[in-house]
Amino acid sequence: MKRILVLTDLSEIANYGVEAAFSLAKVSKAVVKILYAATEGISLLGNFEETKNPPFQLKDNNLQNQINYWKELSEKNAVPTSFQIENALLFSFFENFLKKGNYDLIVMGGTGVGKSKEFWGSTTEMVIQQADIPVLIVKERLEKTLFEKVVFASSFDNEDKAAFSIMLNLLSFSPSAIFYLLAINTESYFGQPAPLMNEAMEDFIELASPYRCEKRFYRDYNVNAGIRHFAEEVNPNLIVMSDKHKKPLKHLIFGHEAVKVASQADYPVLIIDY
Repeated sequence: MKRILVLTDLSEIANYGVEAAFSLAKVSKAVVKILYAATEGISLLGNFEETKNPPFQLKDNNLQNQINYWKELSEKNAVPTSFQIENALLFSFFENFLKKGNYDLIVMGGTGVGKSKEFWGSTTEMVIQQADIPVLIVKERLEKTLFEKVVFASSFDNEDKAAFSIMLNLLSFSPSAIFYLLAINTESYFGQPAPLMNEAMEDFIELASPYRCEKRFYRDYNVNAGIRHFAEEVNPNLIVMSDKHKKPLKHLIFGHEAVKVASQADYPVLIIDY
Protein backbone atom coordinates (compact mmCIF):
# COMPACT_ATOMS: atom_id res chain seq x y z
CA MET A 1 0.00 0.00 0.00
CA LYS A 2 1.50 3.29 -1.16
CA ARG A 3 -1.21 5.96 -1.13
CA ILE A 4 -4.12 6.44 1.31
CA LEU A 5 -6.93 8.91 0.74
CA VAL A 6 -8.85 10.00 3.83
CA LEU A 7 -12.14 11.90 3.60
CA THR A 8 -13.26 14.25 6.35
CA ASP A 9 -16.05 16.65 7.25
CA LEU A 10 -14.00 17.90 10.25
CA SER A 11 -16.27 16.11 12.75
CA GLU A 12 -15.04 14.00 15.66
CA ILE A 13 -16.25 10.85 13.95
CA ALA A 14 -14.42 11.79 10.77
CA ASN A 15 -11.27 12.30 12.84
CA TYR A 16 -11.37 8.61 13.75
CA GLY A 17 -10.88 7.96 10.05
CA VAL A 18 -8.06 10.50 9.83
CA GLU A 19 -6.25 8.92 12.79
CA ALA A 20 -6.76 5.42 11.37
CA ALA A 21 -5.31 6.50 8.02
CA PHE A 22 -2.13 7.76 9.69
CA SER A 23 -1.78 4.60 11.79
CA LEU A 24 -2.15 2.40 8.71
CA ALA A 25 0.23 4.59 6.72
CA LYS A 26 2.87 4.35 9.43
CA VAL A 27 2.79 0.53 9.34
CA SER A 28 2.78 0.29 5.55
CA LYS A 29 5.06 3.30 4.91
CA ALA A 30 2.39 4.94 2.78
CA VAL A 31 1.62 8.60 2.14
CA VAL A 32 -1.66 10.23 3.17
CA LYS A 33 -3.86 12.64 1.24
CA ILE A 34 -6.65 14.38 3.21
CA LEU A 35 -9.66 15.62 1.26
CA TYR A 36 -12.25 18.03 2.66
CA ALA A 37 -15.20 19.21 0.59
CA ALA A 38 -15.83 22.64 2.12
CA THR A 39 -18.91 24.82 1.91
CA GLU A 40 -17.31 28.07 3.09
CA GLY A 41 -15.95 29.20 -0.28
CA ILE A 42 -12.41 27.99 0.48
CA SER A 43 -10.11 26.07 -1.88
CA LEU A 44 -6.61 25.15 -0.72
CA LEU A 45 -3.76 22.80 -1.49
CA GLY A 46 -1.02 22.18 1.06
CA ASN A 47 1.51 19.77 2.49
CA PHE A 48 3.63 19.43 5.62
CA GLU A 49 6.89 18.31 4.06
CA GLU A 50 8.69 21.62 3.60
CA THR A 51 7.73 23.72 6.61
CA LYS A 52 7.64 23.38 10.38
CA ASN A 53 4.86 25.93 10.67
CA PRO A 54 1.18 25.69 9.68
CA PRO A 55 1.11 26.63 5.98
CA PHE A 56 -1.95 28.86 6.31
CA GLN A 57 -3.61 31.16 8.80
CA LEU A 58 -7.33 31.00 8.19
CA LYS A 59 -10.30 32.95 9.49
CA ASP A 60 -12.11 29.66 10.10
CA ASN A 61 -10.66 28.61 13.46
CA ASN A 62 -12.11 25.09 13.26
CA LEU A 63 -10.47 24.47 9.89
CA GLN A 64 -7.21 26.03 11.07
CA ASN A 65 -7.24 23.79 14.14
CA GLN A 66 -7.86 20.76 11.94
CA ILE A 67 -4.93 21.64 9.67
CA ASN A 68 -2.71 22.01 12.73
CA TYR A 69 -3.98 18.61 13.97
CA TRP A 70 -3.22 16.96 10.63
CA LYS A 71 0.28 18.42 10.82
CA GLU A 72 0.79 16.97 14.31
CA LEU A 73 -0.34 13.53 13.14
CA SER A 74 1.96 13.75 10.13
CA GLU A 75 4.98 14.57 12.29
CA LYS A 76 4.09 12.09 15.05
CA ASN A 77 3.78 9.19 12.62
CA ALA A 78 6.51 10.34 10.21
CA VAL A 79 4.03 10.09 7.34
CA PRO A 80 4.32 12.36 4.28
CA THR A 81 1.01 14.19 4.11
CA SER A 82 -0.82 16.55 1.79
CA PHE A 83 -4.31 17.97 1.94
CA GLN A 84 -6.84 19.38 -0.48
CA ILE A 85 -9.85 21.54 0.36
CA GLU A 86 -12.42 21.91 -2.39
CA ASN A 87 -15.19 24.48 -2.48
CA ALA A 88 -17.69 21.99 -3.89
CA LEU A 89 -19.97 19.15 -2.90
CA LEU A 90 -18.04 15.89 -2.87
CA PHE A 91 -20.29 14.06 -5.33
CA SER A 92 -19.70 16.76 -7.95
CA PHE A 93 -16.00 16.02 -8.39
CA PHE A 94 -15.18 12.81 -6.49
CA GLU A 95 -15.16 10.36 -9.42
CA ASN A 96 -12.72 12.44 -11.48
CA PHE A 97 -10.64 13.15 -8.39
CA LEU A 98 -10.19 9.41 -7.79
CA LYS A 99 -9.10 8.73 -11.36
CA LYS A 100 -6.20 11.17 -11.01
CA GLY A 101 -4.96 10.03 -7.60
CA ASN A 102 -3.87 6.40 -8.01
CA TYR A 103 -4.89 5.64 -4.42
CA ASP A 104 -4.78 2.17 -2.85
CA LEU A 105 -7.27 2.74 -0.03
CA ILE A 106 -9.96 5.22 1.02
CA VAL A 107 -10.52 5.73 4.76
CA MET A 108 -13.43 7.60 6.30
CA GLY A 109 -15.28 7.87 9.58
CA GLY A 110 -18.76 6.42 9.87
CA THR A 111 -21.34 5.46 12.46
CA GLY A 112 -23.12 2.33 13.58
CA VAL A 113 -26.72 1.64 14.56
CA GLY A 114 -28.04 3.90 17.30
CA LYS A 115 -25.23 6.44 17.06
CA SER A 116 -24.98 9.94 15.62
CA LYS A 117 -25.09 9.94 11.83
CA GLU A 118 -22.99 13.05 11.46
CA PHE A 119 -20.94 11.78 8.52
CA TRP A 120 -23.10 8.86 7.42
CA GLY A 121 -25.80 8.74 4.77
CA SER A 122 -25.68 9.71 1.14
CA THR A 123 -22.01 10.76 1.18
CA THR A 124 -20.66 7.45 2.44
CA GLU A 125 -23.00 5.49 0.19
CA MET A 126 -21.85 7.57 -2.77
CA VAL A 127 -18.20 6.88 -1.96
CA ILE A 128 -18.80 3.12 -1.72
CA GLN A 129 -20.67 3.09 -5.00
CA GLN A 130 -18.28 5.29 -6.98
CA ALA A 131 -14.93 4.07 -5.67
CA ASP A 132 -13.20 1.30 -7.59
CA ILE A 133 -10.69 0.77 -4.77
CA PRO A 134 -11.12 -0.58 -1.21
CA VAL A 135 -12.99 1.65 1.25
CA LEU A 136 -12.46 1.37 5.02
CA ILE A 137 -15.20 2.83 7.24
CA VAL A 138 -14.08 3.36 10.84
CA LYS A 139 -16.75 3.67 13.54
CA GLU A 140 -14.57 4.41 16.58
CA ARG A 141 -10.93 5.09 17.30
CA LEU A 142 -8.92 2.28 15.72
CA GLU A 143 -6.98 0.77 18.61
CA LYS A 144 -4.93 -1.74 16.58
CA THR A 145 -3.54 -1.70 13.06
CA LEU A 146 -2.37 -5.32 13.30
CA PHE A 147 -5.78 -6.93 12.92
CA GLU A 148 -6.40 -10.04 15.04
CA LYS A 149 -10.01 -11.06 14.32
CA VAL A 150 -11.35 -10.62 10.81
CA VAL A 151 -14.76 -11.60 9.46
CA PHE A 152 -14.63 -12.15 5.70
CA ALA A 153 -18.23 -12.39 4.47
CA SER A 154 -18.54 -13.72 0.95
CA SER A 155 -20.26 -16.03 -1.50
CA PHE A 156 -16.84 -17.73 -1.89
CA ASP A 157 -16.85 -18.07 -5.64
CA ASN A 158 -13.64 -17.99 -7.65
CA GLU A 159 -13.83 -14.24 -8.24
CA ASP A 160 -13.95 -13.52 -4.51
CA LYS A 161 -10.44 -14.92 -4.18
CA ALA A 162 -9.24 -11.66 -5.72
CA ALA A 163 -10.89 -9.65 -2.95
CA PHE A 164 -9.46 -11.93 -0.29
CA SER A 165 -5.95 -11.57 -1.76
CA ILE A 166 -6.32 -7.79 -1.93
CA MET A 167 -7.25 -7.74 1.76
CA LEU A 168 -4.23 -9.87 2.69
CA ASN A 169 -1.84 -7.64 0.73
CA LEU A 170 -3.42 -4.34 1.77
CA LEU A 171 -3.46 -4.66 5.56
CA SER A 172 -1.21 -6.00 8.32
CA PHE A 173 -2.26 -8.79 10.65
CA SER A 174 -1.16 -10.17 13.99
CA PRO A 175 0.79 -13.44 13.80
CA SER A 176 -2.05 -15.00 15.80
CA ALA A 177 -4.78 -13.56 13.55
CA ILE A 178 -7.90 -15.58 12.82
CA PHE A 179 -10.12 -15.21 9.77
CA TYR A 180 -13.76 -16.21 10.03
CA LEU A 181 -14.90 -17.29 6.56
CA LEU A 182 -18.56 -16.40 6.82
CA ALA A 183 -21.37 -17.54 4.54
CA ILE A 184 -24.85 -16.25 5.25
CA ASN A 185 -27.80 -18.55 4.61
CA THR A 186 -31.15 -16.84 4.06
CA GLU A 187 -34.40 -18.06 2.58
CA SER A 188 -33.79 -15.97 -0.54
CA TYR A 189 -30.02 -16.21 -1.00
CA PHE A 190 -27.31 -18.70 -0.15
CA GLY A 191 -24.85 -18.38 -3.03
CA GLN A 192 -23.41 -21.77 -3.84
CA PRO A 193 -24.85 -24.97 -2.32
CA ALA A 194 -23.40 -25.63 1.14
CA PRO A 195 -21.16 -28.59 0.16
CA LEU A 196 -19.67 -26.64 -2.76
CA MET A 197 -19.15 -23.55 -0.60
CA ASN A 198 -17.53 -25.63 2.11
CA GLU A 199 -15.12 -27.02 -0.47
CA ALA A 200 -14.51 -23.58 -2.00
CA MET A 201 -13.51 -22.20 1.39
CA GLU A 202 -10.50 -24.52 1.34
CA ASP A 203 -8.94 -22.35 -1.37
CA PHE A 204 -9.35 -19.28 0.86
CA ILE A 205 -7.76 -21.14 3.77
CA GLU A 206 -4.79 -21.92 1.56
CA LEU A 207 -4.52 -18.26 0.51
CA ALA A 208 -4.57 -17.16 4.16
CA SER A 209 -1.73 -19.44 5.25
CA PRO A 210 -0.04 -19.22 7.74
CA TYR A 211 -3.00 -17.50 9.42
CA ARG A 212 -5.75 -19.57 11.01
CA CYS A 213 -9.20 -19.72 9.41
CA GLU A 214 -12.55 -21.00 10.61
CA LYS A 215 -15.50 -21.79 8.35
CA ARG A 216 -18.81 -20.42 9.55
CA PHE A 217 -22.29 -20.88 8.08
CA TYR A 218 -24.83 -18.55 9.65
CA ARG A 219 -28.58 -18.43 9.08
CA ASP A 220 -30.51 -15.17 9.34
CA TYR A 221 -33.34 -13.32 7.67
CA ASN A 222 -30.99 -11.35 5.37
CA VAL A 223 -27.29 -10.98 4.59
CA ASN A 224 -26.87 -7.68 6.43
CA ALA A 225 -28.46 -8.98 9.65
CA GLY A 226 -26.49 -12.23 9.47
CA ILE A 227 -23.15 -10.48 9.18
CA ARG A 228 -23.93 -8.03 11.97
CA HIS A 229 -25.32 -10.68 14.32
CA PHE A 230 -22.37 -13.01 13.73
CA ALA A 231 -19.96 -10.12 14.33
CA GLU A 232 -21.63 -9.41 17.67
CA GLU A 233 -20.85 -13.00 18.70
CA VAL A 234 -17.12 -12.95 17.82
CA ASN A 235 -16.35 -9.21 18.35
CA PRO A 236 -13.95 -8.77 15.39
CA ASN A 237 -11.47 -5.98 14.68
CA LEU A 238 -12.69 -5.83 11.10
CA ILE A 239 -15.49 -6.94 8.78
CA VAL A 240 -14.55 -7.42 5.12
CA MET A 241 -16.92 -7.71 2.15
CA SER A 242 -16.38 -7.76 -1.59
CA ASP A 243 -18.38 -5.56 -3.92
CA LYS A 244 -17.77 -6.46 -7.56
CA HIS A 245 -19.57 -4.04 -9.87
CA LYS A 246 -18.92 -6.06 -13.01
CA LYS A 247 -21.43 -8.72 -11.95
CA PRO A 248 -24.80 -6.91 -11.77
CA LEU A 249 -26.72 -9.76 -10.07
CA LYS A 250 -24.05 -10.27 -7.44
CA HIS A 251 -23.84 -6.53 -6.77
CA LEU A 252 -27.61 -6.31 -6.52
CA ILE A 253 -27.60 -8.94 -3.76
CA PHE A 254 -24.25 -8.73 -1.99
CA GLY A 255 -23.03 -5.27 -3.02
CA HIS A 256 -26.22 -3.65 -1.77
CA GLU A 257 -25.84 -5.50 1.53
CA ALA A 258 -22.26 -4.22 1.77
CA VAL A 259 -23.58 -0.67 1.90
CA LYS A 260 -26.05 -1.66 4.64
CA VAL A 261 -23.39 -3.43 6.70
CA ALA A 262 -21.05 -0.45 6.39
CA SER A 263 -23.88 1.76 7.62
CA GLN A 264 -25.20 -0.36 10.47
CA ALA A 265 -22.36 -2.48 11.86
CA ASP A 266 -20.58 -1.23 14.97
CA TYR A 267 -17.19 -2.46 13.73
CA PRO A 268 -14.74 -1.21 11.10
CA VAL A 269 -15.86 -2.36 7.67
CA LEU A 270 -13.61 -2.81 4.65
CA ILE A 271 -15.43 -3.00 1.31
CA ILE A 272 -13.29 -4.25 -1.56
CA ASP A 273 -14.20 -3.38 -5.12
CA TYR A 274 -12.08 -5.36 -7.58
